Amino acid sequence: MDKSRSVNLASETPTMSLLQMVIPTSWTLPCIYTAAKLGIADLLKDGPKQIDELAVLTDTNESALCRVLRTLTSIGVFLEVNPKCFTLTPTAQLLRSDVPDSLHGLFIIFGGMVYRSFGELLYSVKTGKPAFDDIFNMSLYDYFRSNTSIGKSFNDAMASYSAQSASLIANSYDFSRIKSIVDIGGGIGVFLSAVLKENPHMKGILFDSPEVIEQAKDKEYLKKDISSGRCQLVSGSFFESVPSGAEAYIIKFALNDWKDDQVIKIITNCHKAMKKNGKLLIIEYIDSTDLCRNEHSDRAFPDMVTLVLTPGRMRTEREFSTLLQAAGFSQPKFINIPSTSMYIIESMRLDKVKELKEKSIDIVAKFMEEGKYQEVAQLAQAMDHKRWYEVGQIMGAVSEH
Repeated sequence: MDKSRSVNLASETPTMSLLQMVIPTSWTLPCIYTAAKLGIADLLKDGPKQIDELAVLTDTNESALCRVLRTLTSIGVFLEVNPKCFTLTPTAQLLRSDVPDSLHGLFIIFGGMVYRSFGELLYSVKTGKPAFDDIFNMSLYDYFRSNTSIGKSFNDAMASYSAQSASLIANSYDFSRIKSIVDIGGGIGVFLSAVLKENPHMKGILFDSPEVIEQAKDKEYLKKDISSGRCQLVSGSFFESVPSGAEAYIIKFALNDWKDDQVIKIITNCHKAMKKNGKLLIIEYIDSTDLCRNEHSDRAFPDMVTLVLTPGRMRTEREFSTLLQAAGFSQPKFINIPSTSMYIIESMRLDKVKELKEKSIDIVAKFMEEGKYQEVAQLAQAMDHKRWYEVGQIMGAVSEH
């Protein structure tokens, strides 16, 4: 038997497949976290440095630091240009804290508190409670308020994560009829900035806790919109109230962190604040408990992070529908974001739905009188499927002529 073939067969056994899946990830993240925490990439931004100098600058053991950096050179993060002399690679540039697409904060968070929480996953499985609370003796967001530097790293991490999908999401929905929007729990504004960039007719409000908004004030990507009056920064708690008077309220990757009663409280506050013809847009991963999940899914990681860090959970379409209707919203429309398990969940105030139903009789009569049979069919189909924002668009077209 060909020797190379026997090696290939060995690597394809279930044992080897499992080991190859688990072993590399058990050390790569802690090593990258350590380099990020020590600021190695920032120290190397002006050129190569010897390990003895790096050890002095980081107050670390020279031999141990060298072993970590050599481990990271083996996967292409750093480059050893001469014995014990290291420099940056394009990958390591992302670990700098001062570059636009920095992943520095993300690795601080995921290699630190998230990694520790995953180490106690068994606790969450046995109790149904977040392992984070048991480890740190407080909830995730209380921890951020008590540890401002970690909170800042978390905001940077979420911004890095959001940046990967912000443009895709912003282009997956028709914002053309929306003139004002509030981004609820919008972090340091990466997503809102993307939406405003794609929709120059729109004004936006970034809403988050005081410490997060304070951090957002210095972000370069927001400065132009802030100075022109297109973007306002408002701080507060979405459990108490949210900015009033906007046409649309958007909540991205926030509701799955909370229990059902807390979610109802948040979206009820949005209902109270929005204009009568306003709508709510929720962006979340959607669970599909009625289907077998044998294939790779982009839902798996955020689902596990939610389990170990927060009291919330991923929800199904039916569960979101129930929560929205409990808060006074219509049956939602679920819009899949291409090539992902993320959805834009669109819902209107029920009082607006009632108004649309009442007006529909007169609108249909007007369409029939004008011979607009195609519009009648579109309106009937939209109402039959409870796509109320689409109904409003069709009916709104009448008043615009």
